[in-house]
Amino acid sequence: PIIKKLLYISLFIYSLSLMIHNNQRNPSSYPAFLNSTVNWCNTPDQDIFVTIEAMGHNSNISPKRSQHPGYGHKLLYAYYFKLLNLLNVSEYHKIEDFCQTSEPLKIWPVMIKNARTLSFLLFIVFCLVMGLTCWQLTGKPWAFPIGFYFCSLFPGGQYQSFIIRSELIATIMGCTGILFALMSLNAKRYLSYITFSILSGACIFVAIITKIQALPFLCFIVVIFAYF
Repeated sequence: PIIKKLLYISLFIYSLSLMIHNNQRNPSSYPAFLNSTVNWCNTPDQDIFVTIEAMGHNSNISPKRSQHPGYGHKLLYAYYFKLLNLLNVSEYHKIEDFCQTSEPLKIWPVMIKNARTLSFLLFIVFCLVMGLTCWQLTGKPWAFPIGFYFCSLFPGGQYQSFIIRSELIATIMGCTGILFALMSLNAKRYLSYITFSILSGACIFVAIITKIQALPFLCFIVVIFAYF
């Protein structure tokens, strides 16, 4: 038993090490849009857009442009920026900061780096959720490190951990909704059943307001409760 425990712990630690290594490896081996040495204005896709909208939220400015519907991840990044500011990790977190510094362009590299750090941490959370889901499905604790390991190898998740987008957050919330649904079905007490069901619905709601394409998670949970 002790050898098995050491094996599973080693697998978990190896997965984390691999993720951190991939995040910190030589950027010249990545495509141009993942190369962290290039100018900040070459950041891919939604990086700058989401960062601006998140900072705008902290300045009580409504989103100027939203798609499918795209609110959840902006709120998360906004509160994350505010938390870093409260902890004195970062002095920038809102739009007004551009007017209060003599060199406003220096804000961008800091904000993009902070946001991408959150993306990487979210990928770890995603792997944790999937590991816990495997544990819940099998009822075996050893399924957790195995699920975590295989999830850490997921190319789409690795890609999302380098950029700032909504897909990873919507997927995390959708998978967490499924996890709570499974916990609800396995609950021994009625109160636990209701509590986990409410948490499952809340997670799915956040997933959908983050990205409407998360609707299949809702359909899957409805099927779980309807047939199991």
